[in-house]
Amino acid sequence: MKYAFVTAFAVILVAFVLIFFTSGESFTGSLLPELIGFSLDGLLFIGVLSLLQRKRDRDAKRELKQSLEIHTTLLIEAIKSGNPFHWSKHAMHASQMAPLKEYANTLYQGLENNSVTLGPLQIKAFIETADEIYETLVGLFPVAAQISSKHLAAWSSVVSTIRLTKNTYLSAKAKHEAGEPLQWQKQSDLALTIKEFLTAAYYISNEEPRT
Repeated sequence: MKYAFVTAFAVILVAFVLIFFTSGESFTGSLLPELIGFSLDGLLFIGVLSLLQRKRDRDAKRELKQSLEIHTTLLIEAIKSGNPFHWSKHAMHASQMAPLKEYANTLYQGLENNSVTLGPLQIKAFIETADEIYETLVGLFPVAAQISSKHLAAWSSVVSTIRLTKNTYLSAKAKHEAGEPLQWQKQSDLALTIKEFLTAAYYISNEEPRT
């Protein structure tokens, strides 16, 4: 039904063409200018509507991408800030990827060559934020699917890496509740997870990592 008006116009145009070729010369002669004018107006109308529809589709996809992007940048902000209460921040207040790109690049390369050291608060903020928003990330699968199959695959990568972090954290909490000290994951445990997450986040935000 999305382009029902196109079908309707095509049917009407075909009807006019049939009338044109099956009617007498005087009838077709008098209607020919009107038929041409109607056809041109109809084609122009369809062209304008098609352009508007494509613009609406692009705008809708851009909004969908932004809804995914702010959830990935929320996690990047957690690492950058090391704020122990970052987990309570709503994604709608998160930054876009562009202002965080330089930090994300530095973080990725630092984890790659072991030139960066994450502090305990940075690790804690990332893990607790990942735990807090995991269910929301899962709920965004339909949003990713509406954009493209590649975005769905990238989002699946995000969710998989965050699920691993969450499950490890929940296991540590269970042991802590049983009387053991709470063991936070180390940077060496999280490095690959964060790099995989950043790779997917770059794709979702249409940003290219610096090489």
